[in-house]
Amino acid sequence: MNCNTNKCTCWFDGWFGKSWAECCDTHDKEYMTPAGKGMTKSNVDNKLFKCVRSKGCLLMAAVMWLGNKSFSWYYWNKYKEIRNG
Repeated sequence: MNCNTNKCTCWFDGWFGKSWAECCDTHDKEYMTPAGKGMTKSNVDNKLFKCVRSKGCLLMAAVMWLGNKSFSWYYWNKYKEIRNG
């Protein structure tokens, strides 16, 4: 786990042969770029949950959803101007 180079910032990209890195990549783009324009934080976090769950990782999806709901407000607000252009 590397906070600077992985898709899931400071989190696991996958384990036990399952990967949810693409879910995290999309989530980060929707937080930090115009890709998330018009979306709410809840919309973006729920999309991450559904994507990780679709990889067969319900427990990890729930853990990641809870973490984002609780601790990612800083990033959501930090990139607001970029996201909404």
